Amino acid sequence: MEEEAGGSREVGSGDPRDETLKDYAERRRARRPTVLLGFSVGRSWRLELPEKGRLVLGRGKRCDQVIGDARVSRTHCCLHVGGNVLLEDLGSTTGTRLMGRPLAPKEKALLRRGDVFEIGDTSVMCQGPAATLPEASGAATGASGGSGMAPPMERLRQMLGRVAQSRINVLIAGETGVGKGVLAAELHRRSARTGAFVALNCAELQESLLESELFGHERGSFTGASTSKAGLIETADGGTLFLDEIGEMSLATQAKLLRVLEDRSVRRVGSLQPRSVDVRVLAASNRDLAAESERGTFRRDLYFRLNGMSLLIPPLRERLEEVELLAKTFLAQSSEAHGRAVPPELAPEALEVLKQHPWPGNIRELRNVLERAVVLCAGDVVTREHIAITPPAEKHKVVPIGGRGNVVQSEAPGNAAASSDEKAAEERRRIEEALELCAGNQSRAAKVLGVSRATLVARLNLYGFPRPRKRVG
Repeated sequence: MEEEAGGSREVGSGDPRDETLKDYAERRRARRPTVLLGFSVGRSWRLELPEKGRLVLGRGKRCDQVIGDARVSRTHCCLHVGGNVLLEDLGSTTGTRLMGRPLAPKEKALLRRGDVFEIGDTSVMCQGPAATLPEASGAATGASGGSGMAPPMERLRQMLGRVAQSRINVLIAGETGVGKGVLAAELHRRSARTGAFVALNCAELQESLLESELFGHERGSFTGASTSKAGLIETADGGTLFLDEIGEMSLATQAKLLRVLEDRSVRRVGSLQPRSVDVRVLAASNRDLAAESERGTFRRDLYFRLNGMSLLIPPLRERLEEVELLAKTFLAQSSEAHGRAVPPELAPEALEVLKQHPWPGNIRELRNVLERAVVLCAGDVVTREHIAITPPAEKHKVVPIGGRGNVVQSEAPGNAAASSDEKAAEERRRIEEALELCAGNQSRAAKVLGVSRATLVARLNLYGFPRPRKRVG
């Protein structure tokens, strides 16, 4: 029932002012503004974006969003808000990373719903309605439209509508970079839930900070908790909570999450009073959680609670027929983000290179390759020369150099004759690619490179990469 000046009326009662529940939900979603949710040690903040304008984030008092983080520059980065939201690094000292990729100074990158960018020790999540932010492409998972899609993705697309309208929890599986976050956002968009879509990557936060951000805390519950704060579960009340990389969550935190799902209530850190919540949980992992639960490294009861429905996104190498559609989509998005009125065409030989690549980084890797191609291409056609990817036949290994530990080098001919500067540049590029593929996770990047995490951290310091987060506790 909806209240009016003259009493109440029932939705769908025949009054011309009435609307269906679905239309009402869509209208409510469209009214929600685009917001940024910032999280750092002991503090969080929320910034609502205007429909148009430029907002500066930094430590300086004149910034639109003042961030009390010693590793954030006075004017660190800015957002250009219009038809899209563009993120620009303003020449900061410690750099800006979008989904694990470092931005060059003055580079403008398209910010999508559910994206996370990092400045200093602060993580910022972008939340907003579909009318304001693109969804990292429905094409990225085949969530919208059936043209050019592989059969497994077409079946997945057909399931989305039915799954989205239910209240069942969903477990999304797939390799890193296949678009699990995109699929989660699409499920929320198609649902009738009018609350917020809140996303959290469980691998990005230290355990003590993860618990506080997820469940909230009361004032004085730990050092630095100067005020009470609602957690992400409360923020998603009436909406959807997406927990990416849930396999990285500790068993203790898993037990608390299970209690939330069973009791439909959340208790903040330092509080004895539970708070009722109505949250649908979507979880994702690139691990085999069924096997993890058998080994005891993931709670079996939580696995069954989350696995009301399983959706598997196949890797890009198993659906190469979609590469052309995805490439054109990313060319258009990147062109708009870089201020190009007309996106360049994709030459046949360039498309052939894309189709022959195995794409270990999946959709994320393809998107980054096409974004670089837009930057490199000064004309109207993207050619083979603009496609900066490592050929499948070119293997990598770890070799010692100068007694200073291990570095990543290529087996490509002529590498041994390269100068030390060229070798250093090649090593830095390999590290950047590994970090991109692993969304900034240094432990995983070290495994990809075949070196220890300590060796990788030493190289990050050597080449001036942003320093890793300080450990809490």
